[in-house]
Amino acid sequence: MSDASGSSDWRKKVCERFGALKAAPFAALRLPSVQSTGVTLAPFTADKVADDAVIASLTRWRTENIGGFTKLFRPTVDGTRAWSRSQLIERPDRILFLVLDSDSRPVGHLGLSSFDFEAGTCEIDNVVRGEATAPPGVMTHALATLLDWTYRSLGPAEIRLRTLADNARALALYHRLDFVPLSLIALEKVVSGETTEWIETGRTGHIDRFFVLMKHHWEAGAAGAAKL
Repeated sequence: MSDASGSSDWRKKVCERFGALKAAPFAALRLPSVQSTGVTLAPFTADKVADDAVIASLTRWRTENIGGFTKLFRPTVDGTRAWSRSQLIERPDRILFLVLDSDSRPVGHLGLSSFDFEAGTCEIDNVVRGEATAPPGVMTHALATLLDWTYRSLGPAEIRLRTLADNARALALYHRLDFVPLSLIALEKVVSGETTEWIETGRTGHIDRFFVLMKHHWEAGAAGAAKL
């Protein structure tokens, strides 16, 4: 944003919007796919913290897709529930959307976080296709829908994301939706007990993995949406 007043106003807009969405009943807002595929997005709301079936699905999806994350641990239902409360519902500048198929069954999720209110940017995160039976291209359509909603409802200057450089499937998805690489971020492996984590490092010696920082090219994305 151009000045402190602008960044403060945008922070207020984002946090108030997210707060209202998360306090509403689940599926009070449903974002239809930009391609009318039957896929919809619904914010993860406060009432879903107590939904055993949804929390179990989130736990299973994290377990089955653990290789796409920078923190490896043994997910549990209790841990997922606590995370969903503290990191999704109680954090004012973060939101997760469940991806629903044409029968309204959750088949994945993706969200927004890492807002830089002064710069006017935010990041896509937690992009996970949870169910193998989900329709082909479901996450492409889900991400295109979230991008469209974010630009039109929140008005960021730029949308970014980070993905592991060795995650070829994720990179292919983001390239399809007109994300372009900005830089590589070095990661260092840290092991603590049963948890292994790759954290950003400024060291110049041995590097274990890299994040690719990417930004979305909105004009190209808007022009190419009809091709999805």
